[in-house]
Amino acid sequence: YDNEIPSFVATEIDRLYQHLGCSLSNFSVIKKLAGASTYVARKGAVIVTVLLFRRERDQVTVLSEFIRLDQAAVQLFANTMFNKFSAVRMVSFNKIHTEVRRMPYPYQSVNCTEDIVVMLPPTVRQYQDQLGKNMRRNIKRYGATLQQDFPSYHYQVYVEQQVSEADIRAIIKLNRSRMADKKIVSRIDEEETQWIVQLVRQCGIVGVATIDGRVCGGAIGFRIGENYFMHVIAHDPVYNSYSLGILCYYLTICEGIVRGGKRFHLSWGRYEYKYRLLGETVDIAQLRL
Repeated sequence: YDNEIPSFVATEIDRLYQHLGCSLSNFSVIKKLAGASTYVARKGAVIVTVLLFRRERDQVTVLSEFIRLDQAAVQLFANTMFNKFSAVRMVSFNKIHTEVRRMPYPYQSVNCTEDIVVMLPPTVRQYQDQLGKNMRRNIKRYGATLQQDFPSYHYQVYVEQQVSEADIRAIIKLNRSRMADKKIVSRIDEEETQWIVQLVRQCGIVGVATIDGRVCGGAIGFRIGENYFMHVIAHDPVYNSYSLGILCYYLTICEGIVRGGKRFHLSWGRYEYKYRLLGETVDIAQLRL
């Protein structure tokens, strides 16, 4: 579908890949769809691959990111692009999960980032049992001590339209403050804040920690299909000794399990605490053919 995104595409992309990196919910908010075309592969009547791409001069760039494709699907897409568009000399996937071993074209595949993913069991109890002994003990101790020292402490998870923009902005403000303490400029500017607010209203899940009614920590994420995606985690450094950030992570993951999630994506960044929460590394590559 040259220079077109058919109406059925949004639903099919979420069904096939269930990832924020390729969902039209995300793309439409960040206005990444200008000039996009759509590739659809079917096996019989069943759609098996949907990719958004942009063609510029002699190159095709796949806009869909963090997708999982096997070698056959990658090769069929490349074959189609090279055969249909005679001027095209390169096909690029900027972020893809695949294992390409052999191709009829020169190609380069380089790991460029990762996706840390927690595979969610059916129940919170099973998740707790899978955590390391120290992690289980620390979570229990931190939560109990925080509640004891601050009786008004409360953690509540909201979804989509339930989430207030004030809570979103309060969590982002805490994130900026923590980054500033580390002499780091937060990536979350006003434009990204507005993107977060809009996307939360469509598919958001937000955990809010309060003490005496004031937001002191929280987690902002999104849901696509059976998958959850953590985007912002933050807490007031006053509560560092209670590991409030880890508690926000843990409690939001547990809420994802209760709501029937199958995976919780903790995004890139190989931080030790993500692995203690049972995250596993999925390598994401840049692939050029």
